[in-house]
This record gives sequence, C-alpha cells and structure tokens, in this order.
Amino acid sequence: MPRLGLSPDLAFAVSLYQMVIPMIGAARGLPAWMDSARPAALAQFGLTGISFAALTVAFVTRISR
Repeated sequence: MPRLGLSPDLAFAVSLYQMVIPMIGAARGLPAWMDSARPAALAQFGLTGISFAALTVAFVTRISR
C-alpha cells in the first residue's frame, strides 16, 4: 500500500484527542477542554475527507499495486 501522507495519521491522532480530552474536561469541570470537542470534530471530518480522497485517487490511478 502506498504511503498516503500524514492525513490518515493526523485523523487518527485527532480522533484520539477528541475521545479523551473532552471527557477529562467533563470529569474535572474544565469548560475549555469540553469546548475543544467541536473544533476537533471539524478537523477530524476534514482529515478523514482528505484521506478518503487520497485513497480514491490511489485506487483509480492504480498506485496501490
């Protein structure tokens, strides 16, 4: 499988951040940490879209031989 850049790795890292940090913020009563969930979700959406596009291009152009 070809190396598709950093977008899949960044999407995974953002998903881990989105899963952990807002829950810790809710447990400790830190509103700034809880509020970071929405921008993290938007970042994850964008990075997942870029990853999907890169995989689609790799499949269509047969880079993944």
